[in-house]
Amino acid sequence: MLRLREDIPLWPGGRMKCCTLSFDDGTVEDVRIAEMLRERGLRATFNLNTGLMGRSDHLEQAGFAVEHKKLPAERIADVYRGFEVAVHGHTHAHVGCVPASMATYEIGRCKAELEELVHAPVRGMAWPINYRERDDARAAAAACGIVYARTTRRTYDCVGLPDDWLAWDAACSYVQPELDVVVEKFLAPLDAAVYREPYLLYVWGHGYEATGRGAWGALERFLDRVSGLDEVWYATNIEVYDYAQAVRGLVYSSTGAYIYNPARIDVWMLIDDTPLCIPSGETVTVEDPTSDGRMAM
Repeated sequence: MLRLREDIPLWPGGRMKCCTLSFDDGTVEDVRIAEMLRERGLRATFNLNTGLMGRSDHLEQAGFAVEHKKLPAERIADVYRGFEVAVHGHTHAHVGCVPASMATYEIGRCKAELEELVHAPVRGMAWPINYRERDDARAAAAACGIVYARTTRRTYDCVGLPDDWLAWDAACSYVQPELDVVVEKFLAPLDAAVYREPYLLYVWGHGYEATGRGAWGALERFLDRVSGLDEVWYATNIEVYDYAQAVRGLVYSSTGAYIYNPARIDVWMLIDDTPLCIPSGETVTVEDPTSDGRMAM
């Protein structure tokens, strides 16, 4: 009898849900946000402009105005310790609307300067301003060693992984009214019978909006709702990317009876409604529950 098998990725520990966050621009509000995240065991990525560190200006946007104060370079390593820092352009230039040489400079210089501050490779990015990136800007990012780049587009959803990691669309910002609906969907109970794609809640924003929009309470309520859940894996953006690449790198035998994991991290899959761990560097055997022998695809 023909038997079709569907292997569905799970998050580490066999979880079905993952939550990742990011905050842009590196303003002084990030000090408080980082502490809020640490208190709740949450993980996040902070996208910074190295050419603007320590500067301050008056920012006006639709509906509010705020002092836009950037953290100085000497505070970066301490404030963001334990989190991921990522590129947001050296001067926040719209790299999709400038010549390729300038895009390369904006991305490459920011990356190199961040690496000197945190003493570690930097591989992630958030596109400055809105996403309208030409192929040469994307090529510049990849050439600089950027493996993912978040956009400002919204999916208003929490299911599935990006088709294009250099155009990674988050669900929404923490100040948007649609957030509650997305979170409700994310928190709803799941079981193996209905699970077909990994759940990934990605919410982003600017720290200065918590001050300018009076949204500190809204941010705190959101963080309280999504934190401390055993069924959720909390990760930085780069941790999500690395895990997804490990899943993609699994090596299957011709029949699917054997799966080898060459990655440095364990990978979990849902196979026949049963969570299965494929440990780093090991090969596992997948048994066919419908017979006494090994599984055939």
